[in-house]
Amino acid sequence: MKKLILTIASMMLSLGAMSQQVSFLVGTYTQKDSKGVYKVTLEQETGHLFVDGVIIKAQNPSYVAYSKNRKYLGVLNESEEGTVSLYKVLDGQYHLVNRQHTKGSYPCHISFDGSNNVYVANYGSGNVSVFKIEDKKLSEIKQTIKYDKTGPNTGRQEASHAHFSNFVKHSKTLYTVDLGGDEVHAYHMAKDGLQEKFSFQITPGGGPRHLVDNGGHIYVLEELTSKVAVYNKEGNTPQLVQEISMLPEGFTDANTGAAIKMSKDKKFLYATNRGDNSIVIFKVLQDGQLEVIGHESVRGDSPRDFSFSPKQNYIVVANQESDNITLFKRNKETGLLEFVGEAEISMPVNIVF
Repeated sequence: MKKLILTIASMMLSLGAMSQQVSFLVGTYTQKDSKGVYKVTLEQETGHLFVDGVIIKAQNPSYVAYSKNRKYLGVLNESEEGTVSLYKVLDGQYHLVNRQHTKGSYPCHISFDGSNNVYVANYGSGNVSVFKIEDKKLSEIKQTIKYDKTGPNTGRQEASHAHFSNFVKHSKTLYTVDLGGDEVHAYHMAKDGLQEKFSFQITPGGGPRHLVDNGGHIYVLEELTSKVAVYNKEGNTPQLVQEISMLPEGFTDANTGAAIKMSKDKKFLYATNRGDNSIVIFKVLQDGQLEVIGHESVRGDSPRDFSFSPKQNYIVVANQESDNITLFKRNKETGLLEFVGEAEISMPVNIVF
């Protein structure tokens, strides 16, 4: 009996330790030492990061996304002849199902909706590709939406550049952005494909990259001006109510914005600066506008994506040029961040829990 009790106690301790561990995936560029998509384990009690190794070998798998039921993983291969690969997730292993061409160049963002539609933004060619999981594999392209605009920044806005294709569950909306044409588009999925709900022009030269929809407002990250633009969703077309800098006062060097995310409680908004190499922390005010409450150094160079841990008590940042990911403890009451540790991964781009 004593031996049985000790065995049960040991099992309970093991289960408790496992519950403190969460894993995430890191999409990368493979120009240097990276071999593909990496798996990393976060020990939440201690804040230690353990790089488990490559789980998918691929060329430039910059962005990845799980299907809503987490049975599949979509992986982009960011190249001139872009492809998207579908993997079946089974017992912690990733099994290639099939691969399709995106009919666009340099795909840079991917998402799924609840009906297994797959949306891909192709930066180089300025188009959005729509696929669907059918018969347990990725279909050929169902629809393509092509943008054809330019903007005042001749170095980056010489043509349309689709940079985001994210499905937002609570509003049943697919948002896309055209960095080259300074436009945001919103679609709903009808029987015959995507239909536009609305679109709007942002401040010329802003270069929209990513955005957040919290229900009442849309927060657009302007990559080229390093600002966040806040739009009120009341009425048929969102209206601009605020533009606020992502940079600390007095910073005058070159900078571009990258990723933007909001906490689940909708109280805090975060965005990454490439140049200042920081995360800006905004407090979301009662009227939906933003107030800067801090900047936290990312302890790296050129922060691309970042992600909240499932309980949102940590944030992980991918620093592309310094070949490291950095971990921050997040205070849910104040929104502020505290550096905890880091791990080496070559050219990390995307973090997905």
